[in-house]
Amino acid sequence: MGRRIEARRKEAGLTQAGLALAIGVDQTTVSRWEGGLVPIDTDDLEKLSKVLQARGGWLVDASGAAPAPFVRVAHDRPSARSKPVKRKRA
Repeated sequence: MGRRIEARRKEAGLTQAGLALAIGVDQTTVSRWEGGLVPIDTDDLEKLSKVLQARGGWLVDASGAAPAPFVRVAHDRPSARSKPVKRKRA
């Protein structure tokens, strides 16, 4: 399980801290999941599968088909490289 979580997290471009923040757990929890040191509860597995775009069964024991390549979702906040939008005053 841990190797699949780690591989999918990296494919998503997330750090352990970033993944932890996205699902509402501590970074050490993500580290322990990836190291196979602690089991993952059902609620966290559901959140993890949504963020990593992979079925829970595949993350836990590789059952079912492997997930499709990760699709990054655009965020509403501008990136550091984006230019500010000039708005006309009314």
